[in-house]
Amino acid sequence: MKKWHKIYRSLKSFPRERTEPEASNLGRKVIIPPTFTGGPRYMYQRFLDAMAIVRETGAPNLFITMTCNPNWPEFKENLRRGEQASDRPDLVARVFMQKLKALNQDLDEGVLGVVAANVYVAEYQKRGLAHAHILLILRPEDKSVSAEDVDRLVSAELPDKEKHPELYETVISNMLHGPCGQQNPNCPCMKNEKCSKKFPKVFADETVMAEDKYPTYMGRPRPE
Repeated sequence: MKKWHKIYRSLKSFPRERTEPEASNLGRKVIIPPTFTGGPRYMYQRFLDAMAIVRETGAPNLFITMTCNPNWPEFKENLRRGEQASDRPDLVARVFMQKLKALNQDLDEGVLGVVAANVYVAEYQKRGLAHAHILLILRPEDKSVSAEDVDRLVSAELPDKEKHPELYETVISNMLHGPCGQQNPNCPCMKNEKCSKKFPKVFADETVMAEDKYPTYMGRPRPE
């Protein structure tokens, strides 16, 4: 505490002692405390908390991203004429956090395996829509150790349109990347004439597990 007090005292006296006279009276100096949500000290403290969890329970097993969908019915029912979801950050925050809460509840109830610990962060994109990153640490017996385990949790293929029409429509509407590359060189993902997300992916007849790497997911070409 003495060390931090000395640093704060030095910061406070710096404008008065080391700068031009007119710069010494720039208004009230405020040091943002770690209780200020989103501040540098707050984020650093949350980082330390996450590392403590990992140290106690092991490395995360699943990385899940949830993205806000501007076509959610809760938005369409409450937007005024001419408004978009990005125009209503209050509505976006409320709806997104409720859906994130529901997703976390499903995860806590073991839909992907018994959870030993989890960490998540909600962020906002430049378009004003929210997304969340979730790290799950599963109990040892529920961790994916084989290609078959991964295939039970992850699919990189289109669902069967006849058997699962609603899932098929959801995937093709929200989960397909592109077009980019030569078809759309101005796509935001294009960097140095290449897709920064490394699409299109190479087809794979089976999921391949590799040490110190993400798995290569099974993604077979669609039948003609």
